[in-house]
Amino acid sequence: MPYISIRVACDDKRDELNRLLAEGSTQIMAEVLGKRAELTAVSVERLAPAQWSIAGESVAERGQSSAFVSAKISVGSNTADQVEQAITAFYQLLHSVLGTLSEVSYVVIDEVPMTHWGCGGRTQLWRQQARFKVRARITQPAVCWPAEPVTGVCNNSSPAATGYRHC
Repeated sequence: MPYISIRVACDDKRDELNRLLAEGSTQIMAEVLGKRAELTAVSVERLAPAQWSIAGESVAERGQSSAFVSAKISVGSNTADQVEQAITAFYQLLHSVLGTLSEVSYVVIDEVPMTHWGCGGRTQLWRQQARFKVRARITQPAVCWPAEPVTGVCNNSSPAATGYRHC
């Protein structure tokens, strides 16, 4: 359930700029960090190059573009190597879409505790626990109280010993 906020300072007026950045960011989250594309949200905000400065000089004066990417993921959901690969991939995406990209463009991947964020009114911790409960129900047979005493072997178990049978 990642959220990515991208701020760009560029002269690029193409309508497709936002779409290219959103699609590329979603692809990075899915392919590099293993996140579900259908749960990945991306917002793109554009600033005029005169509104973004590096070392006191606007990127307009430098003839460059610049960007800041902030991605939120659950703490512990990815390795340091995966995060590093994602940061590299984001920079490459920005460079391919924006062109003359300043090296002073930042990508920050914040790892947020699962108790501190969520969607649909549920925390990530609640969602994780619900997934594990569903998996446990699927992989473990249910145990029921028999309507009458059970003898012998039932479903490869020994209910005679326990008084229970698997249903």
